[in-house]
Amino acid sequence: PRGSGGPISLRVVYQGPIPAPIAKGAPVAQLEIAVDGMTPGRVPLYAAESVPVAGPVDRLVNGLIGLLP
Repeated sequence: PRGSGGPISLRVVYQGPIPAPIAKGAPVAQLEIAVDGMTPGRVPLYAAESVPVAGPVDRLVNGLIGLLP
């Protein structure tokens, strides 16, 4: 509420990993909004773009990127 001044925390909640393919507009997660003294609320998050299944080269690149600190 306006003027409450309490800290606000945000958290993305999802069951992962999210398997591809993902259709544009599909629900993929929820944004949890917590304010001190109030029950947390959740807002759905949707895929902004379609995501196809990764091919062999994409998987290799993603695996190598995952090894980097």
